[in-house]
Amino acid sequence: MTFFFQLLVTGLSLGMMYALIAIGFVVIFKCSQAFNIAQGQIVMLGAYIGYTFLMPLGLPVWAAILAAIAVAIVMGLVIERLTIRPLLGQPALAVVMMTIALAGVMDGIATMFWGGNYVTYHESLPEISAQVGAVSIPPSSLLALIVSIIVVAILMFLFRYTKIGLAMRATAEDE
Repeated sequence: MTFFFQLLVTGLSLGMMYALIAIGFVVIFKCSQAFNIAQGQIVMLGAYIGYTFLMPLGLPVWAAILAAIAVAIVMGLVIERLTIRPLLGQPALAVVMMTIALAGVMDGIATMFWGGNYVTYHESLPEISAQVGAVSIPPSSLLALIVSIIVVAILMFLFRYTKIGLAMRATAEDE
């Protein structure tokens, strides 16, 4: 039974991370009416960029997170302005095709800079863990679960109670 609960906690943590990725898909689809094939590559590049700030450059965790967020914002603006914005008014298939091209370009960028190597954050994570009875929650699962819950709560608040969130929802309903 302990093994079942161990798998349940790990699965819940992984599921929450997938939920964040799914929220990204939904927000982009609602805004553009096109499925973003490059969403996985965007997440991958964000992870590699965060890893670069954290491990090779040796920044503290909080600074690496802030730097990765700043780079992601700039990267998102550049991608939107150079590739997606020119396709406004075009059929949704044109946007989907552009995201397929972006996925290939981002895969190439990751291979060029990081060599396609598997990297891990585990040695840089804070050593927090929890023990509930015989079930041990590893630091990576606990941290992912906490961060995912916080981000989902912030997004729910943003979309329901802020002016910009209401504007985004209205635009998603009718451009």
